[in-house]
Amino acid sequence: MSGVDEGRLSDLRAGRELYINKCSGCHSLIPVDRFDDDRWTAEVDEMLKLKKVRMSTADREQLLRYLTTANDRPRP
Repeated sequence: MSGVDEGRLSDLRAGRELYINKCSGCHSLIPVDRFDDDRWTAEVDEMLKLKKVRMSTADREQLLRYLTTANDRPRP
């Protein structure tokens, strides 16, 4: 069971690193608890749509897993 927990923790750490490295290059980091899951998804997708950031689909998913887990706010 701890292997699963370690894997999830590692995944969330990688998502956090993406957040820090990709997002802070253009603007100050937004506190992760400011937005709910839907808003974070919309924000990330907007940055990708406007080509303000480039990342793979896997990186997008990992970033969103971090943001939606760390925000501690359920979907409305």
